[in-house]
This record gives sequence, structure tokens and C-alpha cells, in this order.
Amino acid sequence: MRVIKAVQYESRTVVTVCLNPDAPEWVHIVGDQWRGPDGLALWNDDGSPRRIVSALVPDGETGETCHNCRYNWVVQEVVFDGLEYAELSADELWELVCHSCRPAGIPRMIVGLVGRSD
Repeated sequence: MRVIKAVQYESRTVVTVCLNPDAPEWVHIVGDQWRGPDGLALWNDDGSPRRIVSALVPDGETGETCHNCRYNWVVQEVVFDGLEYAELSADELWELVCHSCRPAGIPRMIVGLVGRSD
């Protein structure tokens, strides 16, 4: 995990984290609209958007040369609301980010709460 951006807006702290920084790879996102060499969206003859159908990227293409390429990084934005977060050190914020980004545990139904409406 690596922090790629951290910004404080008075009472809001926003930290953007890459969860798989060691696995960068250029991919095409299946379902996105194709973009041409000029970066403009491409359309089919019937006026529908031309969609990417494969994640494979031709050899040698990168984000600098191909407007359809994207890094396969998994990025998560962690938001802390409140002035108390603006006072925290970088180490303290790192601990909170690590806690927020850890994988979810095994879900457990809270039976006594389902259907309650009082």
C-alpha cells in the first residue's frame, strides 16, 4: 500500500491510497469508450459509442501513446471529516489509513436489527 496523494481542506482530510503499487501494468478497461490518437472518443457508424472489448494492450503502448491505456492500480480514497484530523501527524494519519484500508472480515448477520423500525 502506498499513499499517492494527501490533502487537507480545513475540516476534511483526504488521502488517496494505491493498494497494489507493485503491480502497475497498462491495461485497457473493458467497456470504456475507445479514444483515437487525438484523444477524442470514437463512434460506430450507427452513432453508438465504440467500446473496448479486451484488456490486452498492444506491445509498446503506454499511457503517453495510447489514450485508452490505464494503470491497473487499485486506488482508494479515504476521507476523514473533522478538525481533529487536521491536527494529527503523518504517522497518526498513516495508522488510520492502514486501519481503513484493511480487508473486511467475515460478515455476520445482526438478526436482532433486521426489520426493526422504531
